[in-house]
Amino acid sequence: MKTSSVRGIVLAVLLYGCFAGVSFHPYLKHISGMQHFFIFNCFAAAIGAYILSRRWIFSFVASLIAGAIYGFGPFALGFVCYHPFAGLVYAAIPYSLLPAVYLSKWTNPGLKPLVSSLLAGLLSLLPFAMVLLSFKIAAMSYLYAMPVETTATGGAFFALLFPLFRPLHTLPPSVFHLPLAGGIIGMILLVESKRVWITILLIASLVLSFYEPIGIVPPVIWLSIPVLMISLIVASGLQALIVAGRADSIWLGTAGAVLAAAGLTGFVLSQNTQNNFLYSAQLYALATITIFTIFFMARANIAAHKLRALIILLACSADIVITTTLLMQTIF
Repeated sequence: MKTSSVRGIVLAVLLYGCFAGVSFHPYLKHISGMQHFFIFNCFAAAIGAYILSRRWIFSFVASLIAGAIYGFGPFALGFVCYHPFAGLVYAAIPYSLLPAVYLSKWTNPGLKPLVSSLLAGLLSLLPFAMVLLSFKIAAMSYLYAMPVETTATGGAFFALLFPLFRPLHTLPPSVFHLPLAGGIIGMILLVESKRVWITILLIASLVLSFYEPIGIVPPVIWLSIPVLMISLIVASGLQALIVAGRADSIWLGTAGAVLAAAGLTGFVLSQNTQNNFLYSAQLYALATITIFTIFFMARANIAAHKLRALIILLACSADIVITTTLLMQTIF
């Protein structure tokens, strides 16, 4: 492993560890015993997503944000409402995908592409097997981490636009506010790259999350895989923002316009409903300014990749810290 990769992992571990500690510290009096695993689960999930993203993402900032989305996003924090074992299974999913993702680096370079693809496909089933086996073993010990009928709901997906919108007894999938722009651009890149296995995983797990329980596995657990895939897609999009040129300005403008529209919608909704929509509107305003700053840099052919990465890091950090803090207040 390269020295730079090791340094990146060490730095990510330190940052995620500090953030987990600071986020949960005000609420330590509300948790006891095994519930302290809530902190570990968020931390481990973030590290797993970070390591997984490094297979494709060369930007440390983009990978760092991907880990934060998976480890500290609304979906991950939702597991605090259940037994810590459910969150532990969630945290293990990125690690179960590592063999499939790093197969080509670990195997003989002379391996035929068809054989390598088939092996990667088989190894991609490991998360499904791991989840089924984990809940089966837990049930043998009379441990039921969450109600088996817990399923994904259409209302929870409203959180894709408004991360602070959290319907009762749901696990809302979300990527925060500014990273939504990365998600938009990342989806475009996914379509163009024709990554078959990622698309199959995304669709299959999404369908299962709305389907009837398989054995004693709550359907909503399967939504963990799309949340992980989306965090990787966001990282891909954020990386593209860092290196985007003049020719990409149409996609930057589109992403900025979507964020502006979402912010305006949040402001309108805040007039008659909860204040959380107003917070989202304000964070979308910050996100819109950030994206259009990069848009004008791209139009002016100003590369400044390190400056762009710093701008994205600072804006996303503010978004993640504020959103996580507000979500923790609603949970505890």
